Amino acid sequence: MIHDNLHATHHQIVHLYMTSYTDHLAEMIRVHDAVSGYYKNELGKLFIIIHVVEDSPVVLNMLEDTILTIREVPGELKQDPIIAIMINEDKTSVETLEALAKLDTRSPRLQVVFSVTDSQPFHQYTNSLESLLRKAEQLFLQCRVRFNLVTPDRSLPSIKDYLNPILSSKSYLQAFFEKYPPIIDIPLFAQIENMDHFANEIIDFWECFPWVEETVPFMTNGLMRLFFITKEQNFLQHIIRRDVQRYSPGEARTSIACLRKVQKIDHSFRAGLQHRTTSAVDNHQFHYTKKSIALDHDWDFVFDSYECQSPIFI
Repeated sequence: MIHDNLHATHHQIVHLYMTSYTDHLAEMIRVHDAVSGYYKNELGKLFIIIHVVEDSPVVLNMLEDTILTIREVPGELKQDPIIAIMINEDKTSVETLEALAKLDTRSPRLQVVFSVTDSQPFHQYTNSLESLLRKAEQLFLQCRVRFNLVTPDRSLPSIKDYLNPILSSKSYLQAFFEKYPPIIDIPLFAQIENMDHFANEIIDFWECFPWVEETVPFMTNGLMRLFFITKEQNFLQHIIRRDVQRYSPGEARTSIACLRKVQKIDHSFRAGLQHRTTSAVDNHQFHYTKKSIALDHDWDFVFDSYECQSPIFI
């Protein structure tokens, strides 16, 4: 189980990975402790992201026990933890969806996140995704779609080319993505040829699809999430006029090589954001729109708009 505290007074994210080899008892104890701690402290929200690595009766039983444990922890005057179950699209059957629909009926309902990778062209997932989403809708399941970009140098431009026509059409997926923006995830171990170019690609993606920021709580500790945390720390650093501690995903459990990579990409993100900000000032781009990052330099505006309560620090 991985704990991720983005801000001590705002929210906590707990990741669970379930396989038939998982130490179930130990995980149940940890989940219970996390939920108990949530009800006792000042955290605004608790997200529990359960990664179902294999679709088997054993894992489904473990999943049911885990959800019951979460729901049975006593707590008052607080929203129940938000539970999201991540499952591979190609391993999700109708029977699995029906089983998930019976696991929990409390509000907020658990969310099912269908995860796809860039191992094949994204358009090849369209029909199966739409079929799964329609079936989940019939079962009153709340769903999202997660695109896991293992080879981002190639697939980040591809996902833009895939999403643009969908979002400009009048299709079922367009209506679904408008309501529940897809999650874009990039693993920390992804191979990046040119860090500076990659950083600018992510900034371009954010500028094109500003809603991606809303999905940060559902992202894993990857490079897309690191970008938004870096951006937010830049904002807060200018607001409070002092240095903000930099965040390194999973610092206690990553190798030295991985930490160096995080530091390099963090530097590239900061340089890219600074360049965009400077360009905006030089070009006198002072008109704010939701789909523009031109006013990121206007810290007073950022402070008034965010009130330090961004989608990253809920």
